[in-house]
Amino acid sequence: SRGCLKCCVARNPYSDQQYLCAATARSIILMQWYEPMQKFMLVKTFESMQLPSPLNVFEPFVVRNEEYPIICVAVLDGDGDNVAFETINLNSSASWYQNPDSHPISVKTLCQLEKDTLVVATDNVAKFVNLHGVLKSSARQAAILSFDPPPYHVVCLQGSVLSFHKHSMQAKSLATRQVIAQVTDPTRIFRLLGSDRVIIIESRMADDPAAGSNLYILETGN
Repeated sequence: SRGCLKCCVARNPYSDQQYLCAATARSIILMQWYEPMQKFMLVKTFESMQLPSPLNVFEPFVVRNEEYPIICVAVLDGDGDNVAFETINLNSSASWYQNPDSHPISVKTLCQLEKDTLVVATDNVAKFVNLHGVLKSSARQAAILSFDPPPYHVVCLQGSVLSFHKHSMQAKSLATRQVIAQVTDPTRIFRLLGSDRVIIIESRMADDPAAGSNLYILETGN
């Protein structure tokens, strides 16, 4: 819609409801999927919002016992390797974002993987944290993965993390932190187009980016 800065979609696994959230300069619009009409219907508009500018992060968190998503609008450095989230709770007007003077970190990827697991990718590091930003330690998988060179986006697969770079793609095992697959071609420019259910990658010639491109659908094995 006109004036929309960012939007996101969230499915609540506890209620099986699906929501669309959109941010404008001074408001957040909440919509819910209505199956009989096969479209999103307006639930509520939250006016007079004070959002970070620029709004680099706008991602939904689904929390147990909350009907609507909680929206993350910024990620900050926490204690040690932890992070902190600046959030807006669409379920309670008492939890509005109130810290416009904070200094958020640059986030490449922020995504909720499971009910209490998020991946946060910043610079050359991907961290797995809970909803409070605390690292999730596990004997089965790493809590932190590093990449060289720094990726512009990461996607989590079953047991691995796929990082995307301008001229390469790299997969690392969550169990061993080792590289298990890599494609590097300095003559091509790789761009991730989508990763919601199917990973779609565009490949263009580096010396002629205006020429036609190839599209690839990545089989994830999930």
